[in-house]
Amino acid sequence: MWRNYKKDHTSALTHYQDFLKLGYTKTIPEIYTAAGIKFDFSDGYVKELVDFVRAEYARY
Repeated sequence: MWRNYKKDHTSALTHYQDFLKLGYTKTIPEIYTAAGIKFDFSDGYVKELVDFVRAEYARY
């Protein structure tokens, strides 16, 4: 969510609201999709996220 917000805060907030509206009515992959997040735990995607977090951490 944070990475999406940094890229496009308006879209990220809209996706966040959509995600919250679903509650427990959909599957986890559907909830991730509504939130604008890939439901992907592949090595490449996880590395991409870790690299983002490290870069954010380094800024502080």
